[in-house]
Amino acid sequence: MLSIESVLSQEFKEFELIIVDDASVDDTYDIVNKISDKRVVYIRHKENKGASVARNTGWRNSKYEYLAFIDSDDVWDSKYLLSQIEKYKYTDEGVGLIYCRYINVYKNKKIIKPENIKIKSNSSIMEAIVVNPFITPQIILVRKSVMASLNGFDENLKSLEDFDFSLRLLQKYKIIRNDDILVEIRLSNDSLSLQHEKNIVSSKQIYNKNVSLFDDIRLKRKYIYSVLRDYYKNTKKIDMYFVSELRKSGNMNMYILKFYLYCLYIRFFE
Repeated sequence: MLSIESVLSQEFKEFELIIVDDASVDDTYDIVNKISDKRVVYIRHKENKGASVARNTGWRNSKYEYLAFIDSDDVWDSKYLLSQIEKYKYTDEGVGLIYCRYINVYKNKKIIKPENIKIKSNSSIMEAIVVNPFITPQIILVRKSVMASLNGFDENLKSLEDFDFSLRLLQKYKIIRNDDILVEIRLSNDSLSLQHEKNIVSSKQIYNKNVSLFDDIRLKRKYIYSVLRDYYKNTKKIDMYFVSELRKSGNMNMYILKFYLYCLYIRFFE
């Protein structure tokens, strides 16, 4: 309910809130049914279809030019829409989206993200994202025409659909940053971003569908190393598919050694 209240309390008033109920078994319908605000639109899936489909259902049924996303655990600052729209509306059509800074809340700890990454070009932000996929749906504002040109989120992915979307967008558009801190993203143990087995499967799908992107050896080794490191840190398992991808790509022994040293460090010192 906090997420809904944070949207309806926006200082920017001209919007619609499309709530997509992905065949939930909780009291979502009862909560929404008690809201008298005419800006609220309720859509329910007959069966659970996943985050990508739910988000695509939302934006495809929207009537406004600008799109923003929020998950049920997250909270917008009251200036979220006002700040994002004011900074985005004067950009040219080559700018695909704007993203803001946010606060990650997990186990009573609050961390402001993303860090102060110096973005000089699309290539530099691409390098930053493959190492740390920090652009999530909750912090972006994007034109509906941009979403349509990319066909929205990939419905074949069970996780990391936001990362995949960012990669595809960066190959066609520019991205700009809003330095305001406007969202609280609340993580729990069952959050999609913490489902590491799903993430490793999706990482392979993303890797294989972006063959031309990862022809760039610098991007390729940064991406594979970050995936291997994250997976091992959270599961204590080594994914041999990505290890083999490093080995057969040539001149990658340094990264393989770096990864195994990292594994030893995690195993004995954390």
